[in-house]
Amino acid sequence: MVYLVWSLLNIGLGLGLLYLVVRTVGLVRQQRGLGTAVLLSLGLLALCHRPSAADKPAGHAATLVPGPAAGLAPGNYWVSLDKQLAYHLQLEVSASQAAADTSLQVRATPVFSGLSGGQDWHWLPGVYQVQGQQLSYDIPALLEWKILGLTLYTQFRQYHGRAALR
Repeated sequence: MVYLVWSLLNIGLGLGLLYLVVRTVGLVRQQRGLGTAVLLSLGLLALCHRPSAADKPAGHAATLVPGPAAGLAPGNYWVSLDKQLAYHLQLEVSASQAAADTSLQVRATPVFSGLSGGQDWHWLPGVYQVQGQQLSYDIPALLEWKILGLTLYTQFRQYHGRAALR
């Protein structure tokens, strides 16, 4: 619930700030002219740069046991880590046939879906283990709580457990 309230607070503050900026640019246009208002707008847009996905490091994927995984068929599996009102955290497990022999190569990647206004997840390298059709996982993450893009608090989260891969 705190996650949802934090997201709504960020959206409200962002809209309020946008309203103030539009009003300020309008006043500058009245007082100083259109050219100055355009320069101010371009300057504000330059300050609002947010790193794109290409600027951030790619999400990590850890290779599991490279030997044969008895009883596990090649394919994609989903393990639910945390499900709340505003978001859902899952672990995507992908098992594929190795080119050289009959062993399976298994990779796991945490996936976030949902509302993320004011929060930023950073996944740290985790420990994954496959035994038959069972997956044991221990995944650390950093959750940054932000207001208008500025980090106020960083929280450590740890997800660990065991799940059936079906």
